[in-house]
Amino acid sequence: MSRLPGPRPLASCQTGELSWSRQVFDIYGIPVSETAPHVDEYFALTHPDDMKSSRAIYDDFVKQHAPRIEFQHRVIASDGSTRHIKGVGERHQSPDGEIVVGYVQDISSFVQTRQELTQAEQLLRLAGEKARLGGWRVELDPESVTWTAETAHIHGMPAGYSPPDVSEVIEFYAPDFRQKIREAFEQSIASGEEFDVVCRLLRSDGQQPWVRAIGVPEVDEQGKVCAVQGAFQDISKLREAQERAEESDRQRLDILESISDAFFTLDEHWNFSFANRQTGVLLERPAGELIGKNLWREFPETLNSKFERQYLLAMKNRETVRFQDFYAPLGKWFDVTVYPTTAGLAIYFRDVTREIKNQEHLRLVEAALSRQNDTVIITEAESVESPNGPGIVYVNDAFEHLTGYSRSEAIGQTPRMLQGLLA
Repeated sequence: MSRLPGPRPLASCQTGELSWSRQVFDIYGIPVSETAPHVDEYFALTHPDDMKSSRAIYDDFVKQHAPRIEFQHRVIASDGSTRHIKGVGERHQSPDGEIVVGYVQDISSFVQTRQELTQAEQLLRLAGEKARLGGWRVELDPESVTWTAETAHIHGMPAGYSPPDVSEVIEFYAPDFRQKIREAFEQSIASGEEFDVVCRLLRSDGQQPWVRAIGVPEVDEQGKVCAVQGAFQDISKLREAQERAEESDRQRLDILESISDAFFTLDEHWNFSFANRQTGVLLERPAGELIGKNLWREFPETLNSKFERQYLLAMKNRETVRFQDFYAPLGKWFDVTVYPTTAGLAIYFRDVTREIKNQEHLRLVEAALSRQNDTVIITEAESVESPNGPGIVYVNDAFEHLTGYSRSEAIGQTPRMLQGLLA
């Protein structure tokens, strides 16, 4: 599951119309070119087994005028896959009536991992082959080792096999883990404390399962450790699930690092909790140096500015805001979108300085052309020999005075409209 804020859909309590961000379309596997579904249409996306309960949750929210709604159900994406969705929404007043503002997350990987963890916990309570859980015991004087059948099986050995001594046991571990298990065992004998370690085996068949070894020392009547016994479990599947979840998180972070927009998150105390590389580029600061530091102290020029006002608005009202403003210390115009999160704010921004300057330049050019005494017509870059001819995209004031056509009448027409008029 992504640790980052989910996208924020909007719903009208009066009409049932939904308004989705691009990310929400992606989560539900619906092309962005399509319109967001109506609430009634939305439930058609819900998994048949979840449709009735999810509809009941929404109906109760509407009928009881509850301030908040939380839901979790499965949906069928356009590619036929099943996705687990979690969402939170809050009721707000807007000029158009009551709306629901919230976010949704695709928690499919989290659900999968949770299911695998639950399975692992259940297996831990079982003994024998199905649980991949075995037992072991080491007598110290004289030294002897006893393995259960499942412990032997995990080590790639036949049932009934037990190593002659502890040194032989340690040889079953991968070289990088032999010192770790040896120290845990010896420390348990010396201190009388239990140990619980995760290591990797190196079996004779080449397999390298991840295992969890738990040891509990046993003392004699004199209080001296005379034996160590415990449990031994193959946790390869659990480990693989954790690694997949970690890889999924790394991939999400890689995506945030690769996007062209700068992105950072703030906690409730206005401290940076994440910043991608592009943030460092645009703010001309190493992104890593910002983590844990306070926004207002690091960028004091944002105080008493539009940046501060909009950030405070998003934090206070828990609503998405978007704005543009000039940041004088860097001489840059930024286009900023602020999303409230449960932990603070998530902020996307990009440098639009060149766009702003281009717009200003175009306005100056248009102003200059409008004052020309000569007629100026600008058309599309198409051949005059084409069936309809190039369309007119701009005319100046002199054109209107000379031809009698207004600018709105000329835009979209072709210069052929002037045939005979200027002869």
